[in-house]
Amino acid sequence: MRHHYQITITDCHQARHYTLTQLMRRLAVALGMIAALIFFIGLLAIGLLGRMLLSTTVDPEFARSRGLPVDLIDTLVLVLVALAVVVLVRVTGLLLVLALLTLPAATVGRFTSRLWPMSLAAAGLAALTATVPRMAVYGTSLTPEAAIVLASAAVYLLVVLGGRLAGGEPAAGASPR
Repeated sequence: MRHHYQITITDCHQARHYTLTQLMRRLAVALGMIAALIFFIGLLAIGLLGRMLLSTTVDPEFARSRGLPVDLIDTLVLVLVALAVVVLVRVTGLLLVLALLTLPAATVGRFTSRLWPMSLAAAGLAALTATVPRMAVYGTSLTPEAAIVLASAAVYLLVVLGGRLAGGEPAAGASPR
């Protein structure tokens, strides 16, 4: 026998009754909206501060000599990453956050080193590898989080192995031809 618990939330106008599952869904939606907001703020920051961001991360001394506020830009980047990690850890868990922060960027980084295309492609790849596996395991005993991490890792490994098989780079430890 399952027990259904109800939670009542009262505001100025009316009382609303939610089951625990409904409340958790609403919380997940709210946290997802916060994560999307942080994502768009990050894209806006990259769009507006792209050149300054690139120059401060590649060569901070040169950027300082050009009069750029290197410390302020570094702090802005750290705050955006920290906000994204805090919100995403609440929603998904640490392993998934690390996988979604690193694997799409590393995968796309094998094709381009330009900041703006890399940011957009990595965000698109992260969205794809977060959505497709979730739909694929729906109704099975597999957890969506594990499927997302495995799919992200599989895409990265396919890109790396595809590059090596195509002769793009030698295997680790191998001597160049």
